[in-house]
Amino acid sequence: MNLPRMSLHIGDYRKDTGHLRAAQHGAYLLLIMHYWTKGGLPNDDRQLAAIACMTDREWKASRPILADFFGPRWFHKRIDEELAKAQEAYERRAAAGQKGGAAKAASKQCSSNAKPELGAMLKQPLTLTPLPDGSSRVESAGAGLSDEAGNLVGEILIAAKQDPEGLLAIGGHYQIQTWLNQGVPLEVIRIACVSAARKAKGTIKSWNYFTDAVTREWATAQQPLPKVEITESEVIHVNRSTRAPSAWDAAGERVLAVIRGSGSGDTGPDYEGNSRSGPREIDARLLSKG
Repeated sequence: MNLPRMSLHIGDYRKDTGHLRAAQHGAYLLLIMHYWTKGGLPNDDRQLAAIACMTDREWKASRPILADFFGPRWFHKRIDEELAKAQEAYERRAAAGQKGGAAKAASKQCSSNAKPELGAMLKQPLTLTPLPDGSSRVESAGAGLSDEAGNLVGEILIAAKQDPEGLLAIGGHYQIQTWLNQGVPLEVIRIACVSAARKAKGTIKSWNYFTDAVTREWATAQQPLPKVEITESEVIHVNRSTRAPSAWDAAGERVLAVIRGSGSGDTGPDYEGNSRSGPREIDARLLSKG
């Protein structure tokens, strides 16, 4: 284990080492640093002198004073306690990291499993997969970018009153292509995104903003059309009677002619050729003609 740092309590250090000379301060710090990194000190004066950067003579003179800070065989109780605390903290962090990593991996796996292909989702509440941010955009877009996706990006950003050449435009190419690759028609994407862009309050920062709108529009487009029944109109043919007029038909026509003539003050000849001047009674003989 590579411990990140060694705690040095300045107040305690100064209290315990107030009687040391400068060279002895240096030697003691070097000894405890070696202890910290290696987990202990060798029980050998030559090695200890080398660790303390002292000559044999300097070490021999300072050894009794420095040895007071250590126990038998150069053990150091305070450093051992600090090492134990550091080891425990390190293991806790490592365990937490493993749990966090496992939970994150499981979450990603569940999320991945919960995102079926768009075609299979048509019979269920539709959820389009928003494009993840980052370098994975190219892979998500599938087999390249189409001109349709690029042209639609500018139209959408103009509707949102944002720069069609800005950073958001770069992500838009890949997001639209992803929807196209999932089977969403271009016109559905256009209607949903342009409408959502016009309703946006403030700056749109991510193309995930449009995901719900595209989802709803695509679900609506997949709904079956209402059933329309067309019924042919019935044609009624009316045939005129072709029978010859009877004597009663002829008599009726003559009566109507006389009535019309009487009402208009006609002075023309009557049915026998006699002239008449004004209305007169209908001769009953008219009814027996024919």
